Amino acid sequence: MSEFKHVDKSAMLHLLEHAGDAGKDLIKSLLQLYESNTPGILSKMKEDIDSSSMGDLCQQAHSLKSSSMSLGAFKMAEVSASIENVLMKKQNREIEFFQEKLNELNQLFPITIEELEQVAKNMV
Repeated sequence: MSEFKHVDKSAMLHLLEHAGDAGKDLIKSLLQLYESNTPGILSKMKEDIDSSSMGDLCQQAHSLKSSSMSLGAFKMAEVSASIENVLMKKQNREIEFFQEKLNELNQLFPITIEELEQVAKNMV
């Protein structure tokens, strides 16, 4: 069992392995970008839900899923993917579904950052 509940450290190991000498700096930069950009994405997702802009919400969910996956933040990626998948399949969902998923993302984010920072610290 992994020591982390929200992060798969193999994604960062993969980055470190394939980026050579620049790996440590790359991880540091990606983590800083993720930490600074994600609150804006979550805020935009709330606006999209509030205004029923489901196309925009789908784009934000996709963006968050991708950035989360690149760092190994698999729980954030899973929740983002669940939003994206519902919207891509044009499944009818009550607005509460999206609000619940956004609340879950907002709760996961600080825990995820903490775990990502621990993983990065052990590598860099």
